[in-house]
Amino acid sequence: MSAVVAFFALLNARDLARKKSTIDLIEKTESTQHYREINAAFSSTRRGQGGFAGLLVSPPSDELRGQLIDYLNHYELIALGIQRRVLDGKFYRAWMGKSFVRDWNEAAIWIEQERWRKQPDGSWKYHPTVFAHYEKIACKWSREAVRLSKQVHNPPPSTPVPASPGDDPLPELNDREDETD
Repeated sequence: MSAVVAFFALLNARDLARKKSTIDLIEKTESTQHYREINAAFSSTRRGQGGFAGLLVSPPSDELRGQLIDYLNHYELIALGIQRRVLDGKFYRAWMGKSFVRDWNEAAIWIEQERWRKQPDGSWKYHPTVFAHYEKIACKWSREAVRLSKQVHNPPPSTPVPASPGDDPLPELNDREDETD
């Protein structure tokens, strides 16, 4: 009987720890000046003329691109934390679920382009893992979420694309996640 009580106490403690981690992350992140700036940049782009589709025609400045990537990386980190059960998905969904999916849908067309990386030989390579955790959770939470993984992936136009920070080719990772040493 003691073992059963201890087991349920452990489960409860883990659940509370996940919720606390989620609340701490939300509070810590959203109270910073950096988050406010990247949120403003993302919202301005989303609401601006052409939205994220406009960035395909007129690429953003390095500064704006960095802010947009930072904002999307925040969501990617949240999604990874939810998938790995470090963060509480139900709690975060109740807090930000609609915004999470809306922002994914708005940025998806641009994320599709960001998944392409020019290789040293000049060819383009598609990296479906870029923001893949974010995509997976958005699609899990809403049937209306854009599914890039189900679309045809066309490389960017053959016209020269200005190099920006983060455009370097991405390395391949081992298939096994537990290979960290």
